[in-house]
Parts: sequence; C-alpha cells; structure tokens
Amino acid sequence: MKYGIFIICLYFIPTYTLKSQCSPPMAETCDEAFAICSLSELNGYSCNNPSSVPSSCSPLCSNGGVGHNTSWWAFVCNGGEVSITLTIGSCTNGQGLQFGIWGDCTCGEDIVCSSIPCVPPGSVQVINAHLKACKTYYLWVDGCSGDVCDFTINTPPGGPPVLPELGTINNLKRKDTIDVCIGACQVPFYVNENAYGCFPTYVWTCHGMQVGGNERKILLDFPIEGDFEICVSASIGNTKNGSICQKSGPECIWVRARKATDRIGSLRTLCWEQVYVDGYKWHDQNITGSGIYRQLIIDSNCCKFDSIVEFKVLDKPIVEDVFHISFRNNPFVDATGKAHDPCVEKMLVKMPAGTILNQCDSSINLTSVNIDPDVRWQGRCNDGKVELIPEIIFYNLCHLGESIQLSYNWYLKNDPFRRTINDKSSLIIDAVNESYCVEIKYNVTIGNLTKDWTVVYCESIQEDSFINTTQELFLSACDSLLYKGIWYTVSDTLNLPIDTVSTCEHKIRVHLNILKSSSTDLLITSCDSAFINGISYTQSGNFTQRLKNRNLCDSILNLDLEINKSYHNKYSISSCDSIIVGNERYFATGNYIQKLQTWHGCDSLIDLELIISKSSRTDTMMEICDSLMINGMVYRESGQYINYLKSHSGCDSLLYLDLTVRPGNNGTLHAGNDLTVCQGDSIGLRAEFSGNAKYLWRSSHGYFSSVDQLTSLYLATSPGANQVYLEASDDCNYWIDSLTILVHPKTQIQILGDPFIHACTESIFTAVGGLNYHWTPANIVECLDRTCSKVLLTKYNESTVLTADANEPCTIPASINLVMEQTTSDIYVPNVFSPNGDQINDIFLPVITIDRIHNYSLNIYDRWGTLLFETSDLNSGWNGVYRQTHMEPAVYSYLIQYYTCDHKRIIKSGDLTLVR
Repeated sequence: MKYGIFIICLYFIPTYTLKSQCSPPMAETCDEAFAICSLSELNGYSCNNPSSVPSSCSPLCSNGGVGHNTSWWAFVCNGGEVSITLTIGSCTNGQGLQFGIWGDCTCGEDIVCSSIPCVPPGSVQVINAHLKACKTYYLWVDGCSGDVCDFTINTPPGGPPVLPELGTINNLKRKDTIDVCIGACQVPFYVNENAYGCFPTYVWTCHGMQVGGNERKILLDFPIEGDFEICVSASIGNTKNGSICQKSGPECIWVRARKATDRIGSLRTLCWEQVYVDGYKWHDQNITGSGIYRQLIIDSNCCKFDSIVEFKVLDKPIVEDVFHISFRNNPFVDATGKAHDPCVEKMLVKMPAGTILNQCDSSINLTSVNIDPDVRWQGRCNDGKVELIPEIIFYNLCHLGESIQLSYNWYLKNDPFRRTINDKSSLIIDAVNESYCVEIKYNVTIGNLTKDWTVVYCESIQEDSFINTTQELFLSACDSLLYKGIWYTVSDTLNLPIDTVSTCEHKIRVHLNILKSSSTDLLITSCDSAFINGISYTQSGNFTQRLKNRNLCDSILNLDLEINKSYHNKYSISSCDSIIVGNERYFATGNYIQKLQTWHGCDSLIDLELIISKSSRTDTMMEICDSLMINGMVYRESGQYINYLKSHSGCDSLLYLDLTVRPGNNGTLHAGNDLTVCQGDSIGLRAEFSGNAKYLWRSSHGYFSSVDQLTSLYLATSPGANQVYLEASDDCNYWIDSLTILVHPKTQIQILGDPFIHACTESIFTAVGGLNYHWTPANIVECLDRTCSKVLLTKYNESTVLTADANEPCTIPASINLVMEQTTSDIYVPNVFSPNGDQINDIFLPVITIDRIHNYSLNIYDRWGTLLFETSDLNSGWNGVYRQTHMEPAVYSYLIQYYTCDHKRIIKSGDLTLVR
C-alpha cells in the first residue's frame, strides 16, 4: 500500500511552498496543506497570512468573496458540532480577513464560510459546523483585498480520531481472485462502511498505480488479458501530499482477466415457415437450415463471448386428411379456435401457430359432414292393430360419401327401466291409449372416422282414431265424368271402398250429377287477323271456342277462318360494286323498302339490306429474311409480284408486291469462359460474335458497366455462382450464351491485441477471419499455433506496422501500428526526513516509480562511510536508528542499486538530511 501512497507523493512533494514561520506551517494551495491530526493541535494557533497565491475557488465560497492570498491547513477530528474562533489582530491595510472550511480541494463541498463582510482588524469571528469523524477538512484564511493580518485560531479540545481496521475488498478473503473477462467494464470494488461512523480517505491501486477516486467504492475496466492486484488502504490525513495521521491496510485481492468462454445455448427449434424464403434473423445472421451457429455477443458487462446455439429447422408440415362428423350442426373447430362449416370436402384449413409443441403453422384437408335427424310419427292399421312408424328425416345432409346405420330399441314410456319391447324399425300394438318411446342409435362413418349418437323419441299418436269410416262426396260434370277409370254419362249414386296403405276399412258414397253441353258452326274471311269473342286470330284454320250455356256447361263454337296475309319480307344481299332488285339498280350499301300488291289484295313489303362491297388494289413494299409465303406461294428472290386475292367480302383484291429478300446471318455467339472473382470487385467480360447484332448482358445478381456491348465490366455483388447471360439479335435471328462467375465473399482479417508495447510485458497478437495466416514483418514474430493465428512479438521498433494476411482468396489484410510505451526508469529519493515519532515523515523510504525492477538494494552511510542501514525490500526504509541508537541530526549519504525489467543496471546516490 505504501507503494501507491508514495506514487502520489512523487507528484506533489516537489511543489511544496510552505510558510515556515508558523507551526504547523501553512500551505499556499489546498493540495499542499499539511494534515493536523486533532483539533487540539489548532487550538491557540497564531500566525499571519503572507501567502501570495489566491484560492482556485471562484467565488471564494458560497457566500461570495474573491481570493487574493489564501493560506491552508488540513485537519481531521472526531466529528460532531465544532466551533472555530478567529481573533484578528492588526492588519497592514486595515481590511481584515475572510475564512472558512472546504470539504475537498475541488471547490465542490463548501462546509462553512465567513467572507462577506470581511472580519475587520481587532474583532473576533466564530464559525460553527457539523463535521464527520476521520474526514479531512481544509481550513483557509484569506486577506480581504490582499490584506495581511495577525490572527489566532481557537478550537474546542479533541484528540485524534481512531481509524478502525479496514475490512476486506468485496467481503472476500485476502489475496482471493476475482475472474473477469477481457474487456470487462465497470467492475465494482468496495469495502464495507466501518461501524464507528468514520469517513477516511480511500486510496485504490492496481499493481501499485493509483486508480479511481478516494471513495469507498470504485468501478474499474479490464481491457486486456492479465492478472491484476487490486489494493485499497484507508487513511486519515491529506493523501495528496503524504501527511498521513493514521492508515489501515492495504487490503488486496487479485483480478484475473481472461477471454470469456463460449456459451452453449439450448437447442432452438424453428418452424419451417420461420425460415422459408428469407431465413430466420438471429443477431446479424440468417438461419437458413439446421445446424450449429456461432455469434459474437457483447453483454452488459462489456464481455465478448461466442454464443453457440444449435438450431433445428422443422420440415414443412404434411397436409393430412382430417374427417369430422357433426351432430346437429356442431361445427369443426381447428387448433386455432376457428369454426368451419359442417359440410365441406377436402377443404384446405390453414392453422397459424396451430401445432401444440412448437406453435408452428400447419394445415389439414378437412372433410366434414353433418347429421341432423328428426322423427315424423305415422300410424296405420295392420290386421286390426295399430302400427307405429317413426319416419326418419335427415336435415341438411352433406352427401359427401357418409354412411348411416340405424338400430332401434322400443320401450313403454312410463317404464323407468326402459325394458326392450322390440328392436325393429316399427312397432305393432293394440289400439289402446298407451305411450311408447323408441331409442334410435345413429352410427355414422366418413373416411376413417366413425361416430355414434343415441336419441330417444316418444310417440303422441291417438291409437283409437284408427277405425272404419264412410265419407260423402258430391260431384257435378258436363256430359260425362271419369271417376276411378270409369266414364259416367248420366247422374247416379255410387258406394265405393277407399284404397289405403293401412288395413282399416274406409268407404266413400259418391253422388254424380251429369249436365249437357251445345255446339254452333261459323265461316269467317279476314286480312292479317280476326278478333272474335275477345280472342285475336292471325292464321287461317278451324278453331273451337268453348263458351258457357245456361246449364253452365260448354257451348262449342266451331270457327272456319281464312286469314289472308300482308307480306313484309326482309332480305340481306351482298354484292360487289352494284346489284339489280325489282327492276332497280343499287350502287351503295344501305337499307331500302319496295312495296308490292298480292293477288288477294293485301300489301307485300320488301325490306332490303344491301351491302355493296368494292374491289380493291394494294401496293406494298416488303423486306424479309430468307423467304416469304403468301397464299401458299413461297418467294425466295427479290422482285415485283402480283397476287390475286379475295377480300373478306369476296370481292377481288389485287396485291402489287415489291419484295426484297435478304439472306440470314449464320454467326455464332460466345459469351466467354467461366470466371472467379471476389465480392465487390469488377471483372472484364469479352464476348465474341462473328457478325453484327444488338447485344444485351443480363444477370439476376451483379451489375454491368455497359449492357449493350460485347465487352463490359461486371461488378460482383452477391457471393456464390452468378449466372451471366448474353443475348444477340438482328432483324432475322436471335442468339443466347451464358457463363458462370464464381464470387468468393471478402473476408476482413482482424488483429486482436494491445498495440501499446511495454518493454517488460509479453505481447501476443491474434488474427481472426481466415484459416492460415502469414505476418509481416515475419522476422519480428513467432507463431504459437499450427495456422499461425496467434503470434508472439519477439522484436519491436518504434512505429513498426504489423500486418496479418490469410492464404485464402478474397481476404483483406489487417494492420496495426505498434507503439512503444514510455517506461519509467527512475525513483524519487527524499532529501530530508524527521524521525521524531509524530508519524509524519518518520521513515526515509525512496518512492518507486519503475514498472518492474529486481536485485534492488538500499545502503545508507554516515560521513565517515560507516554502513548504517541496508535492505533489499522495496517497502522497507530507515527510521534513523543504528544499533538501537537514534542518530543525531546530520547529513548522511545513500546508495541505491537495481536492475530494470530490460536488464539495465541503475545506480543512484546522494545526501540525506536527518532533522528532529
């Protein structure tokens, strides 16, 4: 722990500018203030304030004020309510003083202050504060407008505070080890609060170098691999200048920073639809199939580790045939809770997240049928008894191939035991008023599914209603009546039995009343139509009208009609150029009407729809490849030709053809040979073609600098086998050829390791991103594994660039600039110490600022060369005693020898003054 404290002293001791006219002396800055270990040491303190350095706090305190010549003391106490009295004597300028207490040297904790107005000469000022035990406070005095005054400080009595023993770090055992990962950040270290309400200053070190603040808790980062000793000590006093009243510790533990181990995750199952098409997104990877995947992850503690997870991608689910039988419109409900119509055949039902185990999508081919039965009761006579028939009615049958079987169980309705009477489809009983029930079992099968339902039906037929009956029927007719297959022409009374499906005797008495009809003949001639008794006739012929006579029977009117027609004929005629109809010639297409007279005097109209088409001539010029066929005629030579054709109207159409025949191109196209390139690079394509044509490069992956030239640059954007096509065409032909460009993905090499090289530390670098590596310069590294992924730096120069590359295609090398850290190679040797037992500067001990040393020795001699003290312990110093005798104040000499980590021998010597 002394090692860490003296490092602090190294930076501050040389800057002391103490005022020695007062005891204890004042300091001109807060950080330089000597620590006074009890309030009793301040009581009665008298001095003046000749400092020339103003306070760095602006304003001087929370009450205001400006610093001019500020003097400082550090002090500790037992805490509680404290009163400090300042008595001012004479002042050089008559302005007076301002004074107060800070809780730190950063102007962040103003305890108490008396600054405005200034305390004038010859007056007394008291400040009161509630202070904490063991905490270091900073008392200051400043002259108003730079005034210098005599003053006396009075404090209440109080001894030095007692510093309790320091607990262990993080409640661990001494020298315990904490394991962290390389790169761990904000790792907490702490010691417990003491039980006595003491607030000391804590000093934390890592390998002897001070880290963190002066708090009980700190947070540290570990960016590199190694073993680190973390220590803490608690001190009462001013640790900034080494004026310590009491200290406890150090307490130390070790921190071991290593690469975080891989973390194996549990098996993760992915549904087919999660991976299909675009893959499943896992961090920055796409999971496209089953396998083991590795992902670099940085956790909340800044630890980098590989997460290794095995993914299992399920196969695409098989669509199964599912059958469902619904009873009385009970729908099929799939795994997602959706109901479906009772009558469907092989309907594809998609069920998102429908599987029970993995919540994957699934689907089925659903065939569902519905059974909704009911009974309609019927009764009939059967040989003097009543037959009960439950007629089964099925509502909304689906007719999708379902089969239904029925079984019956008859019993008396009032029989609580439902004892079976009959198992037939009907029941024959005596005609008595007794109620019966039938239990019908429905057995339904569709596909591989069979279901049963049992329903009870009870009859409500009045059996005594099945008796012999006679019905009366009165019938009237004209002339004759057909009844039950017999014609009757005169009135009569008939007694006839009624045919029924039952054996009950039913009769009917029929009363027949036959009435008579009449008949009349009539001859009529008319044109186009005749209107007789409200009926219109348009055709000649014999017709009968049936009227009613006074007996309300038919009166037959026999009509002989002659209807002469007025003709209105419509003709559609097509002709070429002109046509003659009815002595008239027509030259133009249109609708025309001609009116004629028939022999019986009726009009005859002719409606003409004429289409007069024209003969035509067409002149055309054509340029073709190889040959042309027109109306079965093949033309292979250039020339002028006449073709006699028929137009769509059937008229002559002359085609005058000026034909030019060009021979076709028999050229061949070669897109080029297969190539290999790195992703993101361009590669030249040089195609060959033996003729002239239009060109088009195309591919579904990369890009072309020019798509319409035989030569082009191809930019490869997607790794894998890129298929590239070249099309060529002219007016007569089309060609296509292709080549395959194998695109390797680019791999970025990374170098892991600290580029800051320490002469006393082994430097190891690791390359990742490839398979086999080579390093440049090769003569400064040593391979530590078979692939040379890990190397040891054996030589180093200032500003060396270390480069790693891989022996694989498309790898991008990586480089780092090596920087030599400046190592300290000196120690600080105080030139005065006072071994008077006041625990302040009692030991002569050099301050070690060297990273690593060995073979250390310290020898102290008097002026006659007598060896008074020697040690090889870095933490051991001289207390001014030789052979149990306290040496007198005098000047002594020292000799220090040691070797640095790079084997350099260092010798230091000088004088040392002992004062008491």
